[in-house]
Amino acid sequence: MKALKFYHALMAVAAIMLSLSFVACDDDDDEEEEIVLTAAESVEGSYVGSMAMTVTTIDCGTVDMTAVIAAEGDESVSVTLDAFDISVSTMHMDMSIGEIAISGVTVTDNGDGTYALASESFTVENVAYDETTITVTGSLTGTIDASGNASITAPLTFGAMPMPVNCVFTGSLTE
Repeated sequence: MKALKFYHALMAVAAIMLSLSFVACDDDDDEEEEIVLTAAESVEGSYVGSMAMTVTTIDCGTVDMTAVIAAEGDESVSVTLDAFDISVSTMHMDMSIGEIAISGVTVTDNGDGTYALASESFTVENVAYDETTITVTGSLTGTIDASGNASITAPLTFGAMPMPVNCVFTGSLTE
């Protein structure tokens, strides 16, 4: 009987030792998966700055501006410019222009942390203009650097104007 108790105790100790020797090596480190953003997702956001405007060489003023860039696809965004006023004092002309949403702008990753924006031509209909609406046509080029600074140039033609208003926006991404 003593031998049987000794044998059971020995087996219990062996089972405990055996169970302690099996250690699972699970990879439970909380490694974060690398998130890969598309070019459009990389530039998405609100950029706050200012927009300078000229017609030929005539200064039409500078306005505070927010430009919102939203992804439409992997390499396509929309660029929305806030409503703004244009004043051409030499021509005694003042215009209030509503928000302009330009879709189909191509985004290219330059491979060095900078991105290029481009739209050869666009048409935005039903833009608020004083008490009515107009069609705005134009083109757009721009860059966004690795620090989130944007520079966007858009010569815009409002309705039947014979010459475009050259709009140059510069701003920074807000968090």
